[in-house]
Amino acid sequence: MPSNRTHESSGQRKSQQPDMQQTTAVHLEESKAATQDINEEDLAAAHTFVEVNTTLASQIIRKTDMHLLPLCVVINIFNFIDRSNIGNARLLGMQHDLQLSGNKYNIAVMCIFISGSAVEIPANIICKKIGTKVWLPMIVFTFGLITTLMSLTHTAEGLYIARFFLGIPEGGVSPAIIWLLSQFYRRAEMGLRTSIYISAAASSGAFGGLLAIGLSKIPRWGLIHTWRNIYFFEGLVSIAIGIIAFRVIPNGPDDARFLSQEERQTALNRLQVDAAGTNEGGKTKWKHIKQALTSPHVLGSGLGLLLGK
Repeated sequence: MPSNRTHESSGQRKSQQPDMQQTTAVHLEESKAATQDINEEDLAAAHTFVEVNTTLASQIIRKTDMHLLPLCVVINIFNFIDRSNIGNARLLGMQHDLQLSGNKYNIAVMCIFISGSAVEIPANIICKKIGTKVWLPMIVFTFGLITTLMSLTHTAEGLYIARFFLGIPEGGVSPAIIWLLSQFYRRAEMGLRTSIYISAAASSGAFGGLLAIGLSKIPRWGLIHTWRNIYFFEGLVSIAIGIIAFRVIPNGPDDARFLSQEERQTALNRLQVDAAGTNEGGKTKWKHIKQALTSPHVLGSGLGLLLGK
């Protein structure tokens, strides 16, 4: 009897095995079909997503070019004017009034580059931490205020100190603007916008001298006259630009007032796609620093800027 039951149970198990195999096969086929459906849906959604990006991309770029890029150009123009107007002021009486004999003028010129070059990297870190919406307008307002106060300088030593402190906010302008533009433009789009922004400094030389001569002709009022008018009024313009920037400059597409909600999301998505697989989690490693320091593009640009000074 036990043996018969054993044979019967083993027979039942053998008879159930094909059924289990068939059931498993059915589940596998259903799973494959479901996976295939999901993948097709994902591909369709991704295709639609790319179409949305393509449709809105030109509109987003055009709005950014109209609302953001011109202000960055103006900021860079007056950043350069406030830094280089010492040459015009020298010719219009500053050298005599402050007794800038010998190397005193050269020292005054050099002071701004000492502080400016020292703060560029820390300023870039701060900008990334607190955002361009606060940082960029603040440093523009600050270098405008310092420029205005330079009109009250009466000694060469005072000019040294003022130029040194002027370099602190001005050293953070270029990193902040480049960071801001990178929050809106893809890598392939950055080259043209960066060249427009940088060329603004060179174009300022075309009218900087004429502006200085015109300001120096303003009649004396109190302590302000001739070359002091240059610093006072050009500084006031920079202060006004900083105030406007507080209203206009965003941190990125997500809080840009000139973009609609759909455009903001699309702008963020297109940048994420552009940056996919390039930043390794957003962390800076020593190999990235080595690549930057040995890049022929970086070295060539640095040499050009050095020789241009």
